[in-house]
Amino acid sequence: MGKTRGWLNFEKMDIPTGSELVFTKDPEETVEVLEPRSWVIYQGVKYTLEDVTRILLNDSSVQGGHSYYWSYNGRSLREIYEEMQ
Repeated sequence: MGKTRGWLNFEKMDIPTGSELVFTKDPEETVEVLEPRSWVIYQGVKYTLEDVTRILLNDSSVQGGHSYYWSYNGRSLREIYEEMQ
């Protein structure tokens, strides 16, 4: 798993504000896209997607690569990100 180059930009990835992202390791865990630059709402609190990934994996060392753990409309964020590059 490689690092994501820079912040995820949901707007550029055609993921609108208010969209639901699903944690692939536990589909019961979701976040809502809050802002175009990787900010989401998780359990009513504003976080970066990377921070939520750290919480859910119970791993504070997660840096980059968090896009592998999330999907939008059944597609991984990594796949969507790579297509926009």
